[in-house]
Amino acid sequence: GETWTRYRIEQTVGKENYKNASRNLYYRTSCDSLDSDLVSIHAPAAIVIDSIQTLPYEVANRRSSVDGWLNTLKRLTQKGYTVLVISELSREGEFKESSGINYAGAFNMVLEEEGDGLVRAIVKKNRHGPKKGHITTLTRNAVHPFRMEEV
Repeated sequence: GETWTRYRIEQTVGKENYKNASRNLYYRTSCDSLDSDLVSIHAPAAIVIDSIQTLPYEVANRRSSVDGWLNTLKRLTQKGYTVLVISELSREGEFKESSGINYAGAFNMVLEEEGDGLVRAIVKKNRHGPKKGHITTLTRNAVHPFRMEEV
């Protein structure tokens, strides 16, 4: 909830900088109020969906429901919003529930655990540039546990 989000921001920027760092951050536990929220939060703004598999969906039509959400989010990018969608991966390492996730994204990246606390960042798709493949390896910052640093 909001307490956990505040804790993570404080861990990243420090308690003294929390108010400034969070003044344009709006946290919601559901997408029920997304339309009304966007009336007061104008583009350009960033929207983070964590994770697309947790959004409301029709049980009988899960795949088409995920595709419906992707279409909605795509329309938001056309209005000037930046949308970051976090998706679970299948056991095969592909985006779960829908191949539309891979198709809809302009930039798709996968984080893979290497062991010893290291995480590899791998670009799977980059519609706006030539860079693909392993781009960096990250590790947790010892002082700020929610901050990652390049190795």
